[in-house]
Amino acid sequence: MNTSLRSLLFTLAASVSVTAYAQVSLDFETAGQVSGNFRNLGPATSSNTQSSNGVANDYLIHNISNSSFSAAALLYDTTPGDTTDGTQSTFSTSSPLTVSFDFRATTANSSVGIIFADSTNASNHVLALFNVDNSGTTDLFRFFKDGTVTTASIEAGTLAGSNTASTGVDVGSAFGSYSATLSVAGTTPTLALTVGSQTFSRTFSAGDFNWASTTVILRLFDAGNTSLTPSIWADNFAIGTIPEPSTYAVVSGAAVLGLAFWRRRPKA
Repeated sequence: MNTSLRSLLFTLAASVSVTAYAQVSLDFETAGQVSGNFRNLGPATSSNTQSSNGVANDYLIHNISNSSFSAAALLYDTTPGDTTDGTQSTFSTSSPLTVSFDFRATTANSSVGIIFADSTNASNHVLALFNVDNSGTTDLFRFFKDGTVTTASIEAGTLAGSNTASTGVDVGSAFGSYSATLSVAGTTPTLALTVGSQTFSRTFSAGDFNWASTTVILRLFDAGNTSLTPSIWADNFAIGTIPEPSTYAVVSGAAVLGLAFWRRRPKA
């Protein structure tokens, strides 16, 4: 086996875990990543812009210009100017789907979350929500379904299970990490939510996930209720599938067999 083929096999074996996340990666360091990849589903009073600091620390800034509305729903969509449902960016749920991002929240009771929604009806969805209390004592991991998503109002929906209180996850003035994974068995969804080093999950009821592929919506709630001082920032947004264990076995097995064959080949 020649050197290039040997290198290919080593690379294949080493990259199995790396390729688990590969569909979407936005660091907001390139101009237009917010406007070119997110459609504001509501409310109309929310402002979602991209910073332009000129160095490697740009991010999405969420602001609200009306104290009556403090949540926003930003649909990931590579054609945000086209509001036709059929052209929305959707993702298969045949394997677990993970969405992650970094966030900063400086106002107590603000929240960040990911909505996995029916592409034909954004109000038909499941939601993994993290509520921030900057005292660090009453952070909440919460799971909902079927909240209203319209230009007039963004509501969380029906609580699934009970709130899970946690401590020590407070992000305050620094960026923290958020990750939500959706797994679907038949029509039964399970959401796993990780913030910082803590993970909680919730399995919903059968029939709560009745769509074949899903849209992904970033939900940001600014408890500050003011246009003067934004309190929610998001950065390093990523979407990716997690291959099933059988996929890992096939790919890594092929690489191992190839390496074994190379090592056992007759010497020239």
